[in-house]
Amino acid sequence: MSQKLKHKIEMQQIYIPISQLATHINLNPYGNLSQILVGLWVKIDFNGYSKKLLELEQKTGTSFKALSEWEMMMALCDHFELNLKDQIKDSMKSECNTDLKKNQKTLLHQIEQIQVQTNEDKFKQEKLSSLITSFTNRGYGNHHESSAIDLYEEQTGYKVTDQQKKVTKKIITSQYPHVEWYLVGKLDGLAIENSGEQIVVEIKNRTTRLFGHLKEYEKPQIQSYLKLMGLKHGHLVESLQVDKTKPYARKREIKIIPVEYEEKYWDNIKQRLSGFVSFFIDFIKNDQLQELVLCNPDQNAEQLLKNILETYF
Repeated sequence: MSQKLKHKIEMQQIYIPISQLATHINLNPYGNLSQILVGLWVKIDFNGYSKKLLELEQKTGTSFKALSEWEMMMALCDHFELNLKDQIKDSMKSECNTDLKKNQKTLLHQIEQIQVQTNEDKFKQEKLSSLITSFTNRGYGNHHESSAIDLYEEQTGYKVTDQQKKVTKKIITSQYPHVEWYLVGKLDGLAIENSGEQIVVEIKNRTTRLFGHLKEYEKPQIQSYLKLMGLKHGHLVESLQVDKTKPYARKREIKIIPVEYEEKYWDNIKQRLSGFVSFFIDFIKNDQLQELVLCNPDQNAEQLLKNILETYF
């Protein structure tokens, strides 16, 4: 690594969103590790990133750019001459899960009707379907988050405060003393029991059913909030918009899953974060890893990248 790059890294403050933590530490099989690496690369060494893009464009004749999820969806829609922007936004504002699924089905049907001639277009078609599904699910969940908190307060009798409170913690400085890696996130809320004890409340909006248990890839998020707030107890609140056509049905159902803070689990998070930082530092020095991320936007390349990351833990 050049002294100039090393100095630049040492002076940086890097923020890892707690909502994306499971992907950083390779505990989310659905997370996009490539996108995270490129995002950090742009922040830490924009000149090196730009130079690599130019080199690859000259080498392959293909234009490369790090796109946001929305930009990628719009680019793929343009590629297939589809105008889905308004339909996507409307889907995120669906009144209930049934409406969401209906709107998603309409969107996906339009994509399925595309006549693809090449494997590359087939991949793009599948990618567009995947992006629209995940994007609208997440937008729908955010749209209905407040109503889940209202129902939680009604069922528990606890008042929820500090909604969207920002929390930050510096977590790693040992490997690169002047590189400050932070966790940052926003709480869905803090509940106050009758005894006065505070409970971290994390809302998870479901689109198909209530699972009744904490998913492994959701555990790092709530455990991190417990650590950052110095609290022992949390509630992961699953929320599901029920079929509004059913007679006498409530519009929304929730299931409250108690979560206890686990010190050993937090220690494991810290260890894996340290491994991720080491992996990332190697990534910005490794041409092969960079080209794997930039030139091979498919599931096989993504899995290979995750397999490499796992060796750092």
